[in-house]
Amino acid sequence: GSYSDTDDATVLVLAKPCIGGIKIEKTVDADGDGVFHDTETYTAPAAAAASGIQCVPPPPPPPAPQATWKIVVTNTGDCDLTDVRIADSNGKSFGPISLASGASETYTYKTDITCDVVNVATATGWDARGGSYSDTDDATVLVLAKPCIGGIKIEKTVDADGDGVFHDIETIAGSSFSVSSVVAGGGGTPTVDVDLKTAHVGADSLTFNRESDVGGLPDPVVWHFVLNGLDKDAPPAQLKATFANAGTITVMARDGGGTQHFYVGTPGHDTLTGAKATVCSKETGQLVLSHVACNERTVTWKIKVTNTGDCSLDPVTIADSNGKSFGSISLAKGASKTYTYTTKVTGDTVNTATATGLDAAGKPYTDTDSASVLFGKPTTICAPPSRTAVPSSLSDAPAEEIRGEVLASPAESPAEPAAAEEDAATEEEEAVPVPVPPAADEQAEEQPPAEEPAAVAAAPDSPCPAGGAPDSPAPEAVVPSETRGAR
Repeated sequence: GSYSDTDDATVLVLAKPCIGGIKIEKTVDADGDGVFHDTETYTAPAAAAASGIQCVPPPPPPPAPQATWKIVVTNTGDCDLTDVRIADSNGKSFGPISLASGASETYTYKTDITCDVVNVATATGWDARGGSYSDTDDATVLVLAKPCIGGIKIEKTVDADGDGVFHDIETIAGSSFSVSSVVAGGGGTPTVDVDLKTAHVGADSLTFNRESDVGGLPDPVVWHFVLNGLDKDAPPAQLKATFANAGTITVMARDGGGTQHFYVGTPGHDTLTGAKATVCSKETGQLVLSHVACNERTVTWKIKVTNTGDCSLDPVTIADSNGKSFGSISLAKGASKTYTYTTKVTGDTVNTATATGLDAAGKPYTDTDSASVLFGKPTTICAPPSRTAVPSSLSDAPAEEIRGEVLASPAESPAEPAAAEEDAATEEEEAVPVPVPPAADEQAEEQPPAEEPAAVAAAPDSPCPAGGAPDSPAPEAVVPSETRGAR
């Protein structure tokens, strides 16, 4: 008999377990340089200034800036992955694809840049046994406003002469006087010097007795001197007045005769340090300062403020050393605003204006500018010496022979016709001897003093105080009314 048996042995080959893996990288290029990063910053241009009405259609706006996003998905495992899909928070999706072990795939796309954005992408893949693998990554674009390059400019100008043209500095010319020397006359009449009354030395134009009579002079401050007690036919005397600031100014009397008047202009308030009159006369009285007059000038100031930066300024305010203020206003890029106003000046004036504007971040920008009004010092034009008699009435001779180039005409000069007629009548009576005028102090005792002119109140905005100071020296009773000539 036979016997048999069977047995077997088995070798089982098992697949290596899959160690799967997937990786996704999301990056972005926002500035267009071709280099990608996890986060990029985009600087937006400054907003364009608003345009006005245009005759042709404006050009189309430039295209919106764009960011380029990049997605790289990689199979990092040791087995193949199938059905790999990418989902993106920008609304994009990619796949499905297969990725062998170690393989990768790249995707790019663009979107408009309108605001800050964080973008997220997720990749998912499956191995042969149904195992799934996923990874997530993000990239960011930050939008920054372009830094403001701010700027502001202010221009301060003035029109002092009323011609409508504005400058940084305007000068108003002072008086011009034609002056001749005084020489001894015939018959042994000498030339004598008469000094200013001691009590009037040191007179201050801000506090001394004031009147409105400026004698036709254009200067801001006018000083009126009177010389009395002279021979009735004395020619016009010469006056030299010295001031602390204006120096020495020489003028001729407005008229000849026993009482003579002088008007001296200064470019601003000043202090009288001394005065001396030179006259051809046998008899002399006193030289006194009668009054001071303020000759206010109205000037127009202009302020122009401009936004010279590349962003709007709000608010913009203007402060002015004249006490004025303007604003608050908003100025777009390149825009400007102009203001004008008037003030009265009585001397050299420097005025300063300051503009300040804030940008959107609150950063201040400031500029300052000044304008000036200057008054010229009176000038003297020398003329040949003269000893000719002066007509008793100012209307008998041309103004330039006895007044100087810029003085008022005879009709404009303040005059007292009655007194002038009395002087003329006296001259016609040549056979009647003329008594020698007494000294000024004796005249004051024998005759009632001339009425003192009432002080003129200054305008509310005038730098000149209304009326004289309590301790101002009283105006001198210069001459009895019946012998006073035309002023």
